[in-house]
Amino acid sequence: TVTPIQIYAQDIGTDVFNLLHVHIPSVGESATVDIKCMKKFDEPENYYTFKKDVTGNTLKYKILIQNNTVRSILYNFRGKIRELESSSFKYKLDEIVNIKSLGISDVTYARIVSIPIQTLASLDQDKLAQYERTAPKYELVGMCRSRYFEELMGYIDLELIPNVEEQPINQRRISAPICECKRGIEEHKKGMQIIQGWKNKIAEKCTNLVNSTKEKIQAISTKEYESTSTTEKSQFLELLQKMEGELMTLAQSELSTVDPEIVKETLKESGIAQRKLALDIRMAKMKT
Repeated sequence: TVTPIQIYAQDIGTDVFNLLHVHIPSVGESATVDIKCMKKFDEPENYYTFKKDVTGNTLKYKILIQNNTVRSILYNFRGKIRELESSSFKYKLDEIVNIKSLGISDVTYARIVSIPIQTLASLDQDKLAQYERTAPKYELVGMCRSRYFEELMGYIDLELIPNVEEQPINQRRISAPICECKRGIEEHKKGMQIIQGWKNKIAEKCTNLVNSTKEKIQAISTKEYESTSTTEKSQFLELLQKMEGELMTLAQSELSTVDPEIVKETLKESGIAQRKLALDIRMAKMKT
């Protein structure tokens, strides 16, 4: 009995099929594959002829695509052609997937940020000419634990979504095997809930930083400020600089929902206040 084949892929538009990764039975022999795009009324029987690969060995598998869907998997078993059972999994950009199996601390979900171009199939050869094979962009984490075609390692690029308790700054990106990324409506929903938690935290912290910065700036215009020591003014300046850096980092996050004009105005006012502090500190040092 031959185990059903698992196919991982992506649709590019409506008529280009991007084959990313294929789990195949452990049959103890070399595995080579060909991918063909069938016309609308074509039948698998028309593809029973198997050619040799670039090394001179006869191909073992042929994946037939029709209407951007896997129609059939042909298996060349000692010259006899069989049609194998298969299941397909298609992934999309920005989809939220469960990567708990990778064992990354404090991370359960990730967002797909890019999918490399691997082996393409389309009836429109001109479209295929527009694409070049691409590689994963980030550190490779994890590996496929099944037998697969070596030329289709199936790594996709992910942005990790730390659990909502973690600080959502400087999101880390990795490349992981697509077969270790569990997808589905519930997975996407849970991941989006965590992202919303991030957004709420960022919005809350941005608002607090804006308010705190404005309070510090207003303090400079009071009579009490004039009597503060140079050391206190230096500490004040360092605090404003630190708050400015934190606010900029938060506001630049893709998950920030704070009005950029409010942030821009606050940073402008902070810059003016910092220049005044720096000047006052310099003048005080000149007098001593």
